[in-house]
Amino acid sequence: MSIRDRACVAVLDSTETKILMVRHRHQGREYWTLPGGGLEDRETFAEAALREVKEETGVDVELGEAIFDELYDHEGSPALSRCFWGTLKGSPELRLGAGKRLQEVSWCALGGLADHVQVSRVLGFLRGAVNPREADQDSKYFRVHTADLAFATQKPTACRYLVQAEPSRTADV
Repeated sequence: MSIRDRACVAVLDSTETKILMVRHRHQGREYWTLPGGGLEDRETFAEAALREVKEETGVDVELGEAIFDELYDHEGSPALSRCFWGTLKGSPELRLGAGKRLQEVSWCALGGLADHVQVSRVLGFLRGAVNPREADQDSKYFRVHTADLAFATQKPTACRYLVQAEPSRTADV
């Protein structure tokens, strides 16, 4: 089974009351998620994030810091999803990408998304609720340490913090 790491981007509108979201349909399920997707061969997290947000939504963003990482299961193998902060560049006009899974793209009100897994992490970041120097040992989410920001644009095999979280992936470290 292949390991497919992914990247996503959290982008707020100019009023900072709405967040950019994409509705997907996959394997009989429909769900809203932050724009993003899998890393292609030799692509960094940052490169994937920029490419995916453009492909899925039609907007250009400038990436900020990596705000959280999420471990997830990809076809039975552990994988990493890195979420970046993004700032809209240019027009906020949305255009739904051509991907088979894509159903809708929208600026969604933050107030109604507090229980959404990814959005709750973004809101926590905005409130400063997550200490960037300490990983939450009971969670599959963790902030990217300041010292690890140099790794924010690198392939995940160089990330030492995965050693404790997923021992089976440490062979490439």
